[in-house]
Amino acid sequence: MNLSLVSSFVIGSIILFSLVKVNLRLAKNSADSMNDQVAKVHVNDVTPIVNYDFRKIGYGTTGGITKATSSEISFKSDLNDDGVVDQVAWKYDTSQPVTGTPNPNDYTLIRTVNGNSTPIELGVTKFVLTYYNDQDQPTTVLNDIRKVKVKMICESFVKVGDDYMAASWEKGFVPLSINK
Repeated sequence: MNLSLVSSFVIGSIILFSLVKVNLRLAKNSADSMNDQVAKVHVNDVTPIVNYDFRKIGYGTTGGITKATSSEISFKSDLNDDGVVDQVAWKYDTSQPVTGTPNPNDYTLIRTVNGNSTPIELGVTKFVLTYYNDQDQPTTVLNDIRKVKVKMICESFVKVGDDYMAASWEKGFVPLSINK
């Protein structure tokens, strides 16, 4: 057998396997990037609504927050600045996972305004509310709450390898209407 023919076959095989490996790595990186972007889009879809509502806690009314737990908040506010006080609630419902996605970690975030509920099923895997008094100390006493901190994590719907891609968002709200 010709030594140069065998050498050419071996070198060609090595190059071919290297190209296949590079192609597989590019496909995995592309899937990672796409799922990472999906998680970021989910966060970007939810945060404007949270920002809008939470900035207006207690606006145009007396009282403000009527319920405050780590997964649920209810408050009064004139959301639309129309002179009508709205009852607003946000609840992270961990009683049942979202069934429309293969991710077992995502649950429904529910926004309710005047009894009309809107389920948000965008890969939310964590939604934690923390409340602080005027000394910036954690509190659960409704009349002492001056700051509300929201932490949210959204994950992609599908796994990449062993993990779901995640994006997080965290913000503290100090509505002037509850700083009395």
